[in-house]
Amino acid sequence: MDEVDKFNKGTKAEADAVYLAEQRTKSFAHPKHIKTSTPTIESGLIWQAYLKGDQCRYYVPCPHCGKDVVFSWSKGFSIFKQTGNEAYIEWDAKAKKEDGKWDLEKVRRTAHAVCPHCKGAINDYHKTRMVREGHWVATNENCSKKARSFHLSSLYSNDPQNSFGNLAVKFLEAVKSLQGAQGFVNGELAEPWIEQDAQNRTELFVPLTFLFDGQSVRFMTIDCHLKSPRFWFVVREWWKSGNSKLVTFGSCDTVEELEAIQKENEVSNPHVYMDAGYDSQFVYQTCAAHGCLKKTKPLPVHIGWTPSKGFAETKYWIDSKTKQKLIHGFGLSSLSHKKYNLYTLEYNADAIKDVLHRLRLQKTEIKWAVTETTTATYWEHLSGEVKRERISEGRLTYRWEKRRSNTQNHLLDCEVVQIAVAMTAKLLDGSVPTGFSGSSKTYILHKNKTL
Repeated sequence: MDEVDKFNKGTKAEADAVYLAEQRTKSFAHPKHIKTSTPTIESGLIWQAYLKGDQCRYYVPCPHCGKDVVFSWSKGFSIFKQTGNEAYIEWDAKAKKEDGKWDLEKVRRTAHAVCPHCKGAINDYHKTRMVREGHWVATNENCSKKARSFHLSSLYSNDPQNSFGNLAVKFLEAVKSLQGAQGFVNGELAEPWIEQDAQNRTELFVPLTFLFDGQSVRFMTIDCHLKSPRFWFVVREWWKSGNSKLVTFGSCDTVEELEAIQKENEVSNPHVYMDAGYDSQFVYQTCAAHGCLKKTKPLPVHIGWTPSKGFAETKYWIDSKTKQKLIHGFGLSSLSHKKYNLYTLEYNADAIKDVLHRLRLQKTEIKWAVTETTTATYWEHLSGEVKRERISEGRLTYRWEKRRSNTQNHLLDCEVVQIAVAMTAKLLDGSVPTGFSGSSKTYILHKNKTL
């Protein structure tokens, strides 16, 4: 079974594909099952299979002192328990430019592994002999003798593409991207990605009058609620670079108040999005009353205020024109008539919350800024959810959930929709992250509201 982490994970009515495949061999006296895959997350099929085995790791002799070492990236980027034999990757700490950014070429030239025993520098040209003279070491004694499992990362590869220097550059580029280091951890380190809690804040604060360079556009996102206040809203200004700044936020009880806020902040009708999670028909009617109809076949299309709807965990969309997998798309609203089409912005809420978390922590080149207008209410809403471990159908998963049942998170929902809207406008990368799998939905409408 190859690439088992891409296999069907099963349903409430049926077990996962790996278990079903093993069941097909139970009539044989001595069946042999071989599973290989790049790991994705801890609950992935391959990592769970690895944990059930003897968990062999490849030890190689240091070219300087001869003692056994195991290649590992760093203390902060490894799921394995430290044994004292880890040869971590380092590069010249002075390999930085005047602006504080890493000089990637200098990083590429100076990256090497360090022996934990003699502190000797291990270079790429040492690896050929080290790998040839290496041996497997089982690290899990409490397992069935019939279960063998092996882990090997790209750090052992002699291919020039996987040199210590090239991997160091890949790592530095990954940690500054919107999707983060998951692709690097999965693909290069062959380890599962572990999600972290989002409690610490390091947001970029700027004055209300601060402007990034270039042309900008404002989006207004609205979250509906059954109780008073009926509406919560966020207005955020976006630039072509993907940088953004909070303009205003708040709550109100009437659509007329929303219209006044929209006008005051100079937001056009096509740039207003209203959440349709509660009282969908009311949201559809409200959106339909703000805009105009564009003549298309077979039915006219409404252009103006747009409903939005979030989905959890595994949902993604496929652009029918480019075939690109995205964490956002458009679907048809469920109107009570067939006079015209009203499209709804759909998005994977969990995946976008991951992106928002990285933006808030300033872990990307893109700047997500807040202003002095923020209050305790704003921070209470934005910190209203946390990513927790959950056991679902016998598997460990991570889900964004409310910290407490009575926690307010409406402004967080507004900021999440802001990210989704920016992705549809091509201001942010909205592609499916590495290691992501799930059910898809193809959308036909290309409604990119560009600048």
